[in-house]
Amino acid sequence: MSDGSASSTVQGTAASAASQPLQSEKITSQNIPPNEFETVENDSRDVEPIFDTGKDAWMTVCGAWMIQFCTYGYVSAFGVYQDYYSRNFLSQNTPSEISWIGSTQLFLQYAAGIFVGRAFDAGYFHRMIELGTLLQILSMCMLSLARQHHYYEVFLAQALGMGIGQSLLFLPSLTILGHHFKRRRALATGISVSGSSIGGIVWPILLNQLSQHTSFANAIRTTAALNGLMLVASYFLMKTRPIFNTSERTTPNFGVIFKDAAYLVSVASAFCINIGIFFPYFYLQLFSIDLGISKNLSFYSIAILNVGSFFGRLLPSLLADRVGVYNMLLPSLVVASALVFVLFGVSNFAGVILFGLFYGFWSGAYVSLIPSLLAQLSTHPGEHGTRMGTAFSIVAISVLIGTPIEGSLLHTDGEKQVWHRSIIFCGMPYSHHSHSGQFCKHASGLLEDVVQEAIRQRFEVYGLTEHVPRYRDVDLYPEEKDVSLETLSNQFNDFLEEAHRLKSLYASKLTLLVGLETEYITDLDLRNLETLLKNLGNRVEYLVGSIHHVNGFPIDFDYPTYQRALTSFTDCAEEDRQEALLLAYFDAQYELLQRFKPEIVGHFDLCRLYTPTLRFIDYPRVTEKIERNIRFAVEYGALFEINAAAFRKNWHTAYPGEDIIIRSHAGRFALSDDSHGPHAVGLNYHRLPEYLHSVGISELWYLKATDLPNAAGRFIHPVKLDEKWLIHDFWRQKSS
Repeated sequence: MSDGSASSTVQGTAASAASQPLQSEKITSQNIPPNEFETVENDSRDVEPIFDTGKDAWMTVCGAWMIQFCTYGYVSAFGVYQDYYSRNFLSQNTPSEISWIGSTQLFLQYAAGIFVGRAFDAGYFHRMIELGTLLQILSMCMLSLARQHHYYEVFLAQALGMGIGQSLLFLPSLTILGHHFKRRRALATGISVSGSSIGGIVWPILLNQLSQHTSFANAIRTTAALNGLMLVASYFLMKTRPIFNTSERTTPNFGVIFKDAAYLVSVASAFCINIGIFFPYFYLQLFSIDLGISKNLSFYSIAILNVGSFFGRLLPSLLADRVGVYNMLLPSLVVASALVFVLFGVSNFAGVILFGLFYGFWSGAYVSLIPSLLAQLSTHPGEHGTRMGTAFSIVAISVLIGTPIEGSLLHTDGEKQVWHRSIIFCGMPYSHHSHSGQFCKHASGLLEDVVQEAIRQRFEVYGLTEHVPRYRDVDLYPEEKDVSLETLSNQFNDFLEEAHRLKSLYASKLTLLVGLETEYITDLDLRNLETLLKNLGNRVEYLVGSIHHVNGFPIDFDYPTYQRALTSFTDCAEEDRQEALLLAYFDAQYELLQRFKPEIVGHFDLCRLYTPTLRFIDYPRVTEKIERNIRFAVEYGALFEINAAAFRKNWHTAYPGEDIIIRSHAGRFALSDDSHGPHAVGLNYHRLPEYLHSVGISELWYLKATDLPNAAGRFIHPVKLDEKWLIHDFWRQKSS
């Protein structure tokens, strides 16, 4: 229908439209056939609909707000799921695998747009709301019943089920506004999409708070119930109405749509914009942590973004109805794009707050204005759904690939922006724990080969440590069966000689630290270690305090030996043996800490090497001992080792696991590769950035020789890495 015919129709029916109410406004999907438009239009073909006013119009806005709150707003809470899945529920899967659940859910919300849009134009609005509500709530309930470590169950319920359900709700709730609004369409859309901003604030807080007072499954069920109430209410609030006569109705023509230059340029622009515009929404919290801001404060950075976005979706939309959608959209995008570069000048939480508010405001304007723009480009109302749906399906691809691309760019060292490199913790050229086959029978290679490999990889500080001798034949490992106790003792002395030679030889290329790794099998080992340290003096610069045995059995040699350690607790019931082993392990660790005050606490939770899914929270008495050990180590100034060797033991995390509460006690961390030969120098260091970010570790420390004694009387102290570690070339080869 041309603009001229539309104008003449309005003039010809203005009087009748003003003198009698519209019958169609009272008709809902409950009393009309599936093709809503056709029947209603037959009853009111001579009545020109009134736009921008009326109870039904604003009730529809209210219903659309609720749907946005429950769909896009709920997707914004996926960060809570990511954290819970990574730490507990799906801990056997990598964070990258888990993130595909959320990205697929968001992708499907957009991708089905072309089909949903056609269904809308065909008159199936309320049928889609019914089916979408059913799928959304059913999928949330099924998600709450998913079993731990069953990834496919979570993916089916959350990514596919909820994603498809939300696709039937999200786009129709925006398109229906065209039935009621013309001149004030941008304002109506802005109010509606502000629901997603409020949802982005409310749902994460609600899930976090509920999960602290009940199970996470019950938290999901509670949010499912709230979703259900709001979606059912929205169903009855939103009304369809005739917006053209039957004789004038036109089927959407894809041939015409895909020849519309303005439409194609707008869709292409939206595709490009969506690749980058959500970058701060995904990474601002990570950026805040990287600045050294506490995790508790950084959590609110996303909420602050959504507060700004809430106002950005309202105020520019109000102005757009006066100055034009394009005239409001373009400056919003220019300002939002410029604000991204402001990030590189942010250095504290006040800066994060200001950035979040301003960026949220201007990026929120884009989110609210783009649907109005697409509707404005329609040649007639009957293609609103098709045009918006087609655009959303295309944009879905950029939504799916955008943040993964940005994540990969963050791992590229060739960018000029410092933070693009800092996000992957570029400065990690430090390790405090290593071995070589020259002095350790279960390792390989010469000690000098290890040092040369560390130099090749551009390490700056590298610790050379070796196991102290054992003092009973029964404690020798199978590969040491032909080695006497005296030979082991001489071998350790030879290690110290060689380590100090290499320290001097390669001093211009890297700093080598010479230390030892403890053994505690019986009290004999501790007594001999005291004598050894007294005799060696400053030749041993630091200690890696490790426990490898419980009840005299190695717990990290192989699984059968670990089982022997477990079954050695014969004075308790079989179901209590696991707890008994853990208690004995942490008691031994505590005694070691008290007597020697090691500078590095080695692989803190080695006791669950063969049970990586074990949760200490399930053992309250064990948790008490863990907290006791951490508090003591923090008091005397120890560093807790982030040990990358766990990855080669088929863990999905480093030592310690994500549930170790060291950070909550102000613990400090140092890095180690725990290499057992040159092949393992820096091994799996490329996996540490993702892990460190996931547990909120933003500060790293290393050991440095000093003139002042520490708590143990050794002349070495922890030093916090300064900002130079952000731009170190060490990670260029790691990320290549």
